[in-house]
Amino acid sequence: MLANKTRDSFITALFVTVYTVAIINAFPITINVERQFDTLIVFGDSYSDTGNSYNLTNKTWPLPVYYKGRFSNGPVWPEYFATTLDLTLKVYAYGGATVDNNLTQGFTGSNFSTKVPGIVQQVDTYVATLPADAKPQDFKKTLVSVWALGNDYLNTNFTVDPQKVIDHLSKAWTTLYKKNYRNFLIPGIGELSSLPYNRNTSKELLPKLHDISVKHNLYLQKAAQSFVDTYPDVNLWTFAVDLFSIVLQEVPQSLTGLSNFVDPCFVQLTATVCPNPQVYFFWDKFHPTTRLHEFLADAFVKTLDL
Repeated sequence: MLANKTRDSFITALFVTVYTVAIINAFPITINVERQFDTLIVFGDSYSDTGNSYNLTNKTWPLPVYYKGRFSNGPVWPEYFATTLDLTLKVYAYGGATVDNNLTQGFTGSNFSTKVPGIVQQVDTYVATLPADAKPQDFKKTLVSVWALGNDYLNTNFTVDPQKVIDHLSKAWTTLYKKNYRNFLIPGIGELSSLPYNRNTSKELLPKLHDISVKHNLYLQKAAQSFVDTYPDVNLWTFAVDLFSIVLQEVPQSLTGLSNFVDPCFVQLTATVCPNPQVYFFWDKFHPTTRLHEFLADAFVKTLDL
């Protein structure tokens, strides 16, 4: 339960680097002592997808080794988050989604050939279903998550400008605001070079991956600050999410049971699955295990003080 505090709008920026947690620009917020949220609406990519890409590909992707169409070996963070807080969950995220298909097209499927709606397109499709006479009061207990984890960079071989990515992402926030949503959870990205996919890349590319990660989160913070300055009745939380730090800082290692922070449990190239996924940080070369999703959801709950 949140205590009453003293300001109507705020932005909390939790910027996390490996082994370090730093809180930047934490402002208080006025909250009633009644239950704050009853609904979570989610827009995003594979970290948030609960089966949309699976259904889009006629249940062929991700593979059966994945859990019920999730890009992990179990439930993903929105499910844990919603269960913890007893929220109604509505997920419009698609695995493979970019921020905006008008900037970079997103794809999914075994051949990476099935187009998926970007986050801007997900939001546009959703708000088109809302009643024209809706008011902010109708959504005062709804929390909206808008999370892009870097497909724009992967799909362009890390050439797209992070500023453009954030400019397009912020369009989705404005669209939702104009449709009377006021509560936003907008995480950033962690260190791209920490993914198994990028770990064996050339040494020359690693500084670029780091630079992209830093710039993405910096521009995200600035855009979020501008958003709440423009719309002072907004409640917005934004994080730079480094999964290593969430585990190492928020949860004692003796309690996580994790011991492999480097290798993916499932290796698609050889179609092999490790015998003990419960000790693995990564499920595949892009995605965390369900254990990590659970920790991630818990970290969000704690940081939002819910």
